[in-house]
Amino acid sequence: MKKLLLLFISIIFSPIFVNGQSEIINGININAPEGFVKSGELVWNKGDEVVNVISMNAIISNEDYLVQCRKASRTTTYLVDEIFEFNGKSHIMCLQSGDNGLAIGQSVVTRDGYSYIITVGVNPVDYEDSYEKAFTQVGYLIGYMIARIRLY
Repeated sequence: MKKLLLLFISIIFSPIFVNGQSEIINGININAPEGFVKSGELVWNKGDEVVNVISMNAIISNEDYLVQCRKASRTTTYLVDEIFEFNGKSHIMCLQSGDNGLAIGQSVVTRDGYSYIITVGVNPVDYEDSYEKAFTQVGYLIGYMIARIRLY
């Protein structure tokens, strides 16, 4: 997990904001990393990888989010959560495994009275059947999306 945290930090400070197919919601220009194709409202795909953002006109605290994260869902299993800091604000990254084999990560970001739930899914088969490598990609995608929402 420390590798994921280090990856987040390195991503946050690298110039990763080059790409198209953005969507503006609540005045924020949101898009996924380069190579992803917009496939729905606030949904982007690249092969088996998916990035989804849900906007809510409410503030979800990290504590409330963590309770829900740990419950998982009927098709996911909770694995672990990590707290990391981005520009002085704490964020939680929740990691789960899906019954369909996907490595799944979620995080919540608040900005200007709205909460944004970021959900990403990555297929470990695309990463040498390694969940560790798949979750590294999950961390990259979540870090990218947090930066997009917080900074743009």
